[in-house]
Amino acid sequence: MRNLLSRLFSPPPYQQQAHLVYVRLVEQARAPFLYSECCVPDTLDGRFDAVILHVWLLLRRLRMEPRENTAQFQQFLQETFFADMDRSIREMGSTDTGVGKRIKAMAQAFFGRISAYDEAADDEALRRVLVRNLYREKAPDDAALTQLITYIRSQQQRLEQCLLADILAAKF
Repeated sequence: MRNLLSRLFSPPPYQQQAHLVYVRLVEQARAPFLYSECCVPDTLDGRFDAVILHVWLLLRRLRMEPRENTAQFQQFLQETFFADMDRSIREMGSTDTGVGKRIKAMAQAFFGRISAYDEAADDEALRRVLVRNLYREKAPDDAALTQLITYIRSQQQRLEQCLLADILAAKF
């Protein structure tokens, strides 16, 4: 009986881990270096896009694992992202009817950016995708953009070296 109640009232597997990992990604997306050195716009949109970029980096790494090992975790990670966006919109004062429309637009932006980053096979393609999405067509100077691409590539390498267990425990 106790085991049944525990299963009924406990969060599903990976839900808590996805939340911890998401918090870690948001912390990384808020690194001052991104805004000062890489010229990511320090705006609501800029921060939204910086979080998406970091979620993409992790999703990209997770896709290197067998799907059955990561599918549920990836789903919870995305749900955590959208729950955070929902909470943020409500905190800014949107009404219930306005929240749905904004979340739909955010979902389109999220999945569009994930797809665009996935398709950016080389640094030049990534540069174009970053200018279009992260910088919203207002490209920073070449040095800042190059620094951001270097940062992204180094994060990809670091994540590729992480064990799945460490990633799921937010130890990356």
